[in-house]
Amino acid sequence: MHQCLQIREILSNIFENVNRGKDPTRCATLAGLARTCQVFHDPALDILWDKISDLAHLIKCMPSDSWIEEESPGGATITFTRSLAPPDWIRFQAYAARIKILVAGTGHSYFVANRVRRASSVDIKAFRALSIFRPLCVLFPSLKELEWRYASAEMFPYIHLFLAPGLLKFSLPKWPDRGMEQTTFLKSLAVISPLVDTFLLPFNQPDVVAPSAMAIIPDFAQLHTLTLGFDSLTPRHFVPLSRIARLRILHLQIYGDVGPIRTQDLEREAQTLPEITSPPQRFASLRVLGMNEAPLSTCTEIIRWMSPANLEELYLCPRNAPSPPSLESHLQVISQCVSWTSLRDFDLSVLVGSTFILPQDSVIIQPIILKPLLSFKNIRRFVFDCGTPLTLDNAILDDIAAAWPKLEELDLGETTGEDEFVSKVTLEGLVPFATRCPDLRTLRLLLDADDALVGRQKPGSGVSNHSLRSLELGRSCISESGAGAVAAFLSDLFPKLKTIVAWRDEDLDESFSVREWANVENLHSVFVRVREQERLHWARSGTSSPS
Repeated sequence: MHQCLQIREILSNIFENVNRGKDPTRCATLAGLARTCQVFHDPALDILWDKISDLAHLIKCMPSDSWIEEESPGGATITFTRSLAPPDWIRFQAYAARIKILVAGTGHSYFVANRVRRASSVDIKAFRALSIFRPLCVLFPSLKELEWRYASAEMFPYIHLFLAPGLLKFSLPKWPDRGMEQTTFLKSLAVISPLVDTFLLPFNQPDVVAPSAMAIIPDFAQLHTLTLGFDSLTPRHFVPLSRIARLRILHLQIYGDVGPIRTQDLEREAQTLPEITSPPQRFASLRVLGMNEAPLSTCTEIIRWMSPANLEELYLCPRNAPSPPSLESHLQVISQCVSWTSLRDFDLSVLVGSTFILPQDSVIIQPIILKPLLSFKNIRRFVFDCGTPLTLDNAILDDIAAAWPKLEELDLGETTGEDEFVSKVTLEGLVPFATRCPDLRTLRLLLDADDALVGRQKPGSGVSNHSLRSLELGRSCISESGAGAVAAFLSDLFPKLKTIVAWRDEDLDESFSVREWANVENLHSVFVRVREQERLHWARSGTSSPS
């Protein structure tokens, strides 16, 4: 055996690559490597048992006469058939000590050997036996990530079996029903696993979170990532979060109706907690903020109170389309509370799948509403799809390209809420993105290509953007038989385009617009190849190609 293979770190890197692929036999391969020789044994088993998505696998490592698995229409259920003795734990402990990521739950599915398998259900009696007969207080000493998927209240007391001193990430889909249980659990978790730095509580269904429990969360000194789901959000829930000194990422999911929250209400609650800092010091470490399904007016008031000056990424997903005054107020607050040099990712998108409830006072949103955001000079990703018609023109696109030269993705919405709406953006409005945004890879907007013509001069004075790969145009206008002129224009500006998508509605397959935009994509690739042939010809002839 080569001496390099005696080094554990090298073996671990090799075996990680074996496990990283999509080969359906990778688990069998790792098991075979573990049996090959003593040198391979521990590194291979560490990778094989690094993450498990079915607790039944571990229980089956115990003697076969100690457990039974019964099949039913709802899935397999495993339980113990007798009391557990110390020798029964030998293999269990050997493998449990290697586990770093554990998904404990029932009903979820996972992939093994390119097949979907359903996790076995562990009977509550089995948990009771594990609790009574366990040889050690900590069954999983190396555990770093725990995802607890049991929603049943009777299973929750057994979560302590899986807590470890080194636990870093903790996910919980459902809180205990009573606030006292929530508070007690978080206090015990802070003692047993004080290093937790990432919380997801709860992350996939509505629950009532007690304000007393929220007051415990800041006690986790290492916490930097927090995802919270609320059935209702009040100042008593939110204000204590400002005590988390290291918080960098905060996501809030609102499932129920939220009453009006004002900055004054948040400030009044902050004054009742003496440890809450002054505005310039609140959320000083926060870099990423996301709020889902809350009214935009509530998001505005929260951001105004937070004053997250160093914010780098902002994601907002209101449940309903906001009114133009609400949008204007929100964007003004963003420009006042967030540093113009820090923000680089802005995403305001109405909840996907929701019914757009357009405010009565809205007809269209004027492009001037975006002006406050043009002060941010380091924007790399900008998504603005608020469900209310946004009228754009070439002038505002020129301003955007000039203000955000580092753009990599720009999404100004491809739906307007009005079928007869015609964009004021023409093909010429795309030129500034070729000349000023060299890193732009994705562009999504509506334009009017009805009057496209092939001129004598190349658009943009011959300047091209070689980064743009995707152009999504929604229900953009195009004239009948206008595909050639549009494709010629786009192939000059964006020769590396891979996809041009427009009019994706399945019920409009017979529309001439659908046909023309499909022709644009086909002709674009043809024109690009012809130009490449011309450049190659002129290069071989030793002459520069004519403009």
